[in-house]
Amino acid sequence: MKRILLVILLSICSVNPILSQGGSNYSIFGLGDINSTISSGYEGVCGTSVALPLASTVNLTNPALISQLTTTRLVTGYRFNQNYIISEKSSLFQNNGYINGLVIAFVFDSSKKIAASLGLIPSTKVNFSIAKNFETQYLEQKITGQSTYNGSGGLSNFFLNFASKTICGISLGGTLFGNFGKILYSNDVTYPSSYTFATYYDQEDYFSGIGYKLGAFYEINNDFSIGAYYGDYGKLSLKRYKRYSSELTKDTAFVEEMEINPPRSFGLGFSYKTGKFIFGADYKLLMINDLNYSNSTFNKFKNGSEISIGAIRFGNPSRRADYLDQVDYRFGFAINNLYYEVLGQNVNEYKVSFGAGFPFAESGLLDVAIIFGNRGTTSNGLVSEYFGRLVIDFSIGETWFKPFKREY
Repeated sequence: MKRILLVILLSICSVNPILSQGGSNYSIFGLGDINSTISSGYEGVCGTSVALPLASTVNLTNPALISQLTTTRLVTGYRFNQNYIISEKSSLFQNNGYINGLVIAFVFDSSKKIAASLGLIPSTKVNFSIAKNFETQYLEQKITGQSTYNGSGGLSNFFLNFASKTICGISLGGTLFGNFGKILYSNDVTYPSSYTFATYYDQEDYFSGIGYKLGAFYEINNDFSIGAYYGDYGKLSLKRYKRYSSELTKDTAFVEEMEINPPRSFGLGFSYKTGKFIFGADYKLLMINDLNYSNSTFNKFKNGSEISIGAIRFGNPSRRADYLDQVDYRFGFAINNLYYEVLGQNVNEYKVSFGAGFPFAESGLLDVAIIFGNRGTTSNGLVSEYFGRLVIDFSIGETWFKPFKREY
């Protein structure tokens, strides 16, 4: 497994994004799209993950749930997003793809449910491309032009997580993570006339900070479980480089530094097992209404929330069973009230998901999730986005630590 880890690290370092034409235009607001789920196993149930224990999938939502893993696991994956954007006057396809992080979880004692994990994962994503034609009057001369806005980047975090089942039967977990990342913005204004000059604006924002997350999970009985978490991004430090230029004048550059109010999050979830099936439901709250980043007169920030439900049909663990019977099948549905208002209008997201976990070798797992959904509306000058997301995770597991010997 250590040799495989080295191969994966080298392959990730050599990969360049092959699809980066654009993504969700709503990622222009705030810190972009915020995703707490990340892993394909939980994306298959639309992010339902606060109280949904999976023995072979690393849970990145509730820190306490890594205690439910049965083997040390190495996970990496890839995410592809396809967006179809519709306005009142036009439509456009945009897509992007990127590595979905690298995570390793260590199970020190499966009987006592003591585990830890560390990794590097994306936490927010900005990826948009918007072009707008305009017309203005100057000295009785009508001037037409085009303004193009582009944005890319986002925040990532490196995290350390530890979890254990306590004497009273409640599993507790905590995560410490370092936030870092870069968001790039540009605005190019061009004119077709020969007597006008194009202007350019570029902005590079660099972030850093430390945050934490705490989680709890409790199996009330063999069938019913409850979980909860609270997270705080911590104060984010921002260093901004701005540059103005045109075809007529020299470049003008500025540097700014400021502190960004941190988002906070809370989640509560339930799950119920019966036979081969487990059902879950989550409520997640994103407390971000005081965000002082990427503000404008067109939008304001508010607390966001998400409600999701999911169901999993567990595969037969016997390798003698038919292969299709060994596969885990997952389904989910979610409603997400996003954390911004645009022109006084809420932006909501609705999505459904389908997923499957394909076992291979003794403890390998290929997780695949497909999500379809819609966000926004074409009314009041906004856009409606239909999206499809494909998330693929590859994980392998081994028993690195034998359970402690105990005398009873």
